[in-house]
This record gives sequence, C-alpha cells and structure tokens, in this order.
Amino acid sequence: MLNFIILISNENSILVYKVAIELRSRTICLHKIQS
Repeated sequence: MLNFIILISNENSILVYKVAIELRSRTICLHKIQS
C-alpha cells in the first residue's frame, strides 16, 4: 500500500514537471514572438 502511494505521488510530480516544462517553453516562444 505504501509503495502504491509513493508511486501515485511520483506520477503526480512527473505530471507537474511536464506541465511546467510545457508552460515554460510556450512562454519562451511568446517572448521570442513579441520581441
């Protein structure tokens, strides 16, 4: 059960990490277009 909880939290952090990278790359693209 504990391993399962750890697995879920790891999945969530990976998801958050992917979303953060996605947002960051989009922001960089927007800055390049604006400047």
